[in-house]
Amino acid sequence: MAHGKVLYMSDAKPIACVLCHGEAGDGTGKSGVALMPPPPNFTCKETMQSISAGQMFYITKEGSVGTGMTFYGKTMSDKDIWDVVKYIQSAFMN
Repeated sequence: MAHGKVLYMSDAKPIACVLCHGEAGDGTGKSGVALMPPPPNFTCKETMQSISAGQMFYITKEGSVGTGMTFYGKTMSDKDIWDVVKYIQSAFMN
């Protein structure tokens, strides 16, 4: 999980997750507040209850059409993406 946190906070490419999703995982990062639709609030149980770890992995890897979520599959390994997903689940979804 430590590796996932480092990726989330600073090392993920093309852009660190924290910039859109925020330090608290609530979707209020400095770049995220300008996006429409806004990034998901990982701390909202109602929002996140229907999103599986597999969906989070896929969206991170492939991006999400019609949103600001870019794809990370060409710049991050599958292991790195899973590490970020595990970090998000443990830090924000519990």
